Amino acid sequence: MPRASIRQLAAMRGEYEPQRAFQWVMTIQGLSGMEVLELSLRTVTPPSKDVEEIEIPFGNTSIFVPGRVLPQEGTVEFNDYLDKDTAGILERWSNQTADQYNGTVGYSKLIKREATITLYSPDYSDSRVYIIEGLWPKAVTPGTLDYGSSEVLQYSVTFRYDRYRMGENGAAGPGDLASSFGV
Repeated sequence: MPRASIRQLAAMRGEYEPQRAFQWVMTIQGLSGMEVLELSLRTVTPPSKDVEEIEIPFGNTSIFVPGRVLPQEGTVEFNDYLDKDTAGILERWSNQTADQYNGTVGYSKLIKREATITLYSPDYSDSRVYIIEGLWPKAVTPGTLDYGSSEVLQYSVTFRYDRYRMGENGAAGPGDLASSFGV
């Protein structure tokens, strides 16, 4: 079978429309100040997972089968604006998770949130959605202060989450997780 070429791709006349990396939004449900964070977003790493392997040795060989699914940490970068409380919103949520001053750790039901990352088509008529459950801030890190820079100060947040899935065309929301797995 001949290999596909760029000429074949061009001849498809738009059947292979690329997903733009700059047309997206992340929304975290139930978080006070979310509208400020949406406008402060700079970069996000879409969710991913790793599957542990189980080795079954037998004689002089081994076979491997899939084991536990481990969601990977994700990072989101936010621009910090002087007249909006981006840093404060992130710090307050982080302190609910674990407060370094009084030594308390928050209840999961109070700190974990549902989130979506929505990627849009060029004309915003179609979308692809990552649905994330159990999201919480593991680390909030302010950017480097630099006298020689004219860049916007950024905050980097490392998030942990319990699970995610990809919905199609914005049809699925966080409450649709069970039905997508046939439950």
